[in-house]
Amino acid sequence: MRVSSSVPSTIVHVVRRLRTSFHDAYSVRTESLAFISMAVAVLAFNALGATLGQKIGNRPMTAAGLVVMAAGFGVLAIVSPADGFVVPATALVLIGAGSGLAMPAATGALMGEVPAEQAGVGSALNDTIQQAGAALGVAVLGSVLAAGYPDGMPESASDQARRSIADALVHH
Repeated sequence: MRVSSSVPSTIVHVVRRLRTSFHDAYSVRTESLAFISMAVAVLAFNALGATLGQKIGNRPMTAAGLVVMAAGFGVLAIVSPADGFVVPATALVLIGAGSGLAMPAATGALMGEVPAEQAGVGSALNDTIQQAGAALGVAVLGSVLAAGYPDGMPESASDQARRSIADALVHH
C-alpha cells in the first residue's frame, strides 16, 4: 500500500488519540488548528523529499520518510494530558515531515519504472492506488474505532452517546 494511502487513516487515528488522551481538554477548533502543523510539515518536507530522492535514491528516501512517520506515531503513543500540547504537536510535525519525505520519493520510484510513453497510465495507476488505499484505510480503521467506541466513553456519557457515534452527534 502506498504511503499517501495512510494519510486519511492517520488523521482519523490522531484525532481519536487526542480525544481519548485529553478527554476534551481542548476544543474541537483547537484540535483542528493543531493539524496545521502537520500540513505545514508535509508542504515543507515535500520539496526536500523530492530533491533528496533524486540525490540518494527514491527507495532510501521512502524508507527514511516512513521511519520519521513511525517516530511521530511513537511520540503520539506516549502522549498524556500532563504533557500539554507540545508533545502531540511534535508528533503531528513528525508524521507530516515523514509523509512529506516519503510521498514524492514513492511517486518518483513508481513513475521511474514506467516508460515515458506510458506515463499517463502510470499516473492513473498511482492515483487509483492512492484512492483505493485511502478508502480502505479509513474503512478498516473506522470499523476498528467504531467497535471500540463504547469502551472509550466516560461514565458520564449518555446512553445515546454510548450506543453510537451518530447518536452522540444527533443528541448532543
